[in-house]
Amino acid sequence: MEIKVMHVVRTYLPETENWLYHLLDHTNDVRHVIYCEKYLPGLFENQKFSFLPLPSIYESDFGNSFFGKIRRFFFKKLLQTSGKTKQQFFTRHLESEKADIIHIHFGTMALVYEACLLKTKIPFVVSFYGYDYNPKYNYKKIFHKATALICEGKAAKEQLIDLGCPEKKIFIVPLGIIPSENIPLKNKLPGHLNLVQIASFTEKKGYIYTIQAVEKSLSVCPNITLTLIGPDSILKRQMADYIRKNKLEASIQIKEAVSPACLNEELQQYDVFIHPSVTAKNGDNEGGAPVVLLNAQNCGLPVISTFHKDIPDYVIHEQTGLLSTEKNVVELVNNIVTFYNMSSHFYIKYCTHAKTHVSNNFDIHNSSIALNRIYKKTGIQENNDR
Repeated sequence: MEIKVMHVVRTYLPETENWLYHLLDHTNDVRHVIYCEKYLPGLFENQKFSFLPLPSIYESDFGNSFFGKIRRFFFKKLLQTSGKTKQQFFTRHLESEKADIIHIHFGTMALVYEACLLKTKIPFVVSFYGYDYNPKYNYKKIFHKATALICEGKAAKEQLIDLGCPEKKIFIVPLGIIPSENIPLKNKLPGHLNLVQIASFTEKKGYIYTIQAVEKSLSVCPNITLTLIGPDSILKRQMADYIRKNKLEASIQIKEAVSPACLNEELQQYDVFIHPSVTAKNGDNEGGAPVVLLNAQNCGLPVISTFHKDIPDYVIHEQTGLLSTEKNVVELVNNIVTFYNMSSHFYIKYCTHAKTHVSNNFDIHNSSIALNRIYKKTGIQENNDR
């Protein structure tokens, strides 16, 4: 029996969140209706999905000047008096779509539409992914009303419990990928190492620690290269400045972001993937673990990362990669040197274990089955409550 799920997202869909598209695309017996405040056409369209984008008028940018804030204030008042606020627009779609379940992606989006969710009789679930675990957000009412709260792993579950979520409402759905069986394993000789990090340039990705670790490794690992790949940002420009000021251009290069379609091809050019995730100063963290760690291992790349959140489940220390304490450059250097000097025999063992680990434990089909079970349980529970 097909069920109808109305998904609520801020933007559909940034390339860095392509894992959401694949998760929904592989979930069977579900009709997906996607309500989004901003719609990016052409990236992740699907005939199985229908879309309810918020009208562009809500995206009006008045700036942060004094007069801009005044214009924004009166604009919101006008929307309220005319019955056209975002929340009113959302409520009308809830009534007209007659969805069986509402699925909100990111806890902060649940807060945006909290008043609507508290009033509706439609059961809803909320998925948490990272920055939304920040203790500054008050989810007390959401936790009480939601039928299920979804996270990526055991560490993410503990974060929800710490925020006050009842444990019985928490369900784990790891973010998976589509394993590729036809990617050949590569070889690496000792005395050479090509590292790559692919991620958005934000503090929690640990770019500065990657660069500093490679910088300190160069004295004992002269034949090492590092490539940093990601979209433009202030932090990306700061990292480029650091590389120039410390004369590291011969060993470290920065490239533009690659599309999801080209990711595997790009990864296969390197020996080891590095991604030393940390908790940012503002509390932002990975929630579970970056999906790109799975992409890298799927391509046969061992991973250098940290014991951050659920990363130890995604990267098995001393089997599919080497992990270190967050923000510990000395430990990162040791792990880099280990792979630099590693024999071909042991390197191939890491590569083989990495591919097998992802194939056995992070197949997107299994994640979709787990999500479908939650949907069905949510629907059954709601019917029993009526």
